Amino acid sequence: GSVSIEGDTAIVGARFNDGPGSAYIFIFSPAIEVVVDIKPGSDPNSINCLRNRTIAVAILTTSTADGDPFDFDATTVDHTTVEFEGATESHVNKKTGVVKRHEKDVDRDGDTDLVLHFKLFDTNLGCESTEGLLTGQTFGGQAIEGTDSVNMID
Repeated sequence: GSVSIEGDTAIVGARFNDGPGSAYIFIFSPAIEVVVDIKPGSDPNSINCLRNRTIAVAILTTSTADGDPFDFDATTVDHTTVEFEGATESHVNKKTGVVKRHEKDVDRDGDTDLVLHFKLFDTNLGCESTEGLLTGQTFGGQAIEGTDSVNMID
């Protein structure tokens, strides 16, 4: 059928649907860029690529320059949707299997950040990696993504 695209919206005609004038509407919503801190408090973010350790990764709440309280509020992230380099949160409640939620002010700026934990060998990180990618969604369904550097050592 027909296709119309304007900005982030596409309308696709559904010619064989339930009658005249049927269409599908698609709205592209790019991921929100979030600030990620791998191994909060360390710089560089050194990780031994040969040991299966747990890696802490924080999604930081950020403030705006114009005085509004938040540019991004990390507490709005649905922690059950977050992946770091393909791995999911490794801290789960042993009885229920539910992913644990860790909120803490890791950068000591007075805002609550979200901290997640991942087993190195569950991730796609290798000895040659130089950065790690975190993806997920907010409770409202908005995609998020952020990266931070890693210093892989053996």
